[in-house]
Amino acid sequence: MREKLTIKVFVLIILSFFIVQCDEVDDALYGDESGGSNPVSGSDQPFEPEDIIGMTLWLDSSDTTTLFTDTGCTTAATVNGDAIACWQDKSGNNLNATQATLSRRPLLAVGAQNSLNAVEFIDDNQHNLDVPSTSWGDGTHDFTVFVVYNQALTDTLGVMFSTYPNAANDLMLTTTTYTSNKYRYYDLNNWRTGSAFSAGAWNVDSYHRTSNSMSLYMNGSLDATMAALNGVSPGVARIGSYTNSFSNLYEGHIAEIVWFSHSLTVEERQKMEGYLAHKWNRTIALDPSHPYKTDPPTTFVPDP
Repeated sequence: MREKLTIKVFVLIILSFFIVQCDEVDDALYGDESGGSNPVSGSDQPFEPEDIIGMTLWLDSSDTTTLFTDTGCTTAATVNGDAIACWQDKSGNNLNATQATLSRRPLLAVGAQNSLNAVEFIDDNQHNLDVPSTSWGDGTHDFTVFVVYNQALTDTLGVMFSTYPNAANDLMLTTTTYTSNKYRYYDLNNWRTGSAFSAGAWNVDSYHRTSNSMSLYMNGSLDATMAALNGVSPGVARIGSYTNSFSNLYEGHIAEIVWFSHSLTVEERQKMEGYLAHKWNRTIALDPSHPYKTDPPTTFVPDP
């Protein structure tokens, strides 16, 4: 009887050991049931816009390797006041913004904001840059675009970015001082006006289109909505004025334009807002409830 009991105890010990080992293997592979264990090792790295798929255009004036004094994008612009002939696209789509006419080239503004460079547009000089034709929305006409800018006090109606009127369905991202300093979105003869902002101050705005509706965000906060929009057609674009004329020219600085030809998720949009606000020292303008008000966003990168 004692021998049988000893054997049973021994078997139970072996089984218990086996179960424990299996649980540890399971936790290592899949995490524990509470979700507290991360099965993949890695680290949080600073978020970058290219972490989001579907980027169409990325113009970043803080990157000194993207601004040139020739349309071939070979001679770097380095001196304050240099005329910008090429603003090189960082998206990989080669949608470089260029200007062949010397007198219409915007200027390099060294250290314009947070010790980072920007591009200055002066409307009296008809400054603008042309962007090659592409599709600005996906199959359902969705897109999300971010613009970091500082509109001059003297500007009236400034067209920051436009496909008007060289696309079947036109769009414009504009700012204006003659209607209480408001930024606006134009869609084939339909206007949507956002809230008043302070001309002469830096802003991070985003235009978020899903299907046929538009949401306008100013410095990370929902500001206005617009419904019953028309489609978004492929076409050339211009930064600083209409595509077919030099009227309603933008006056002020533009530091960054990031365009995604699809509708970003809430998390992706907020990461972009946080990234741009921290980069351009505009976190003060973010709402206290914004998830990246204090700390910049990160991306988890698994170990090799």
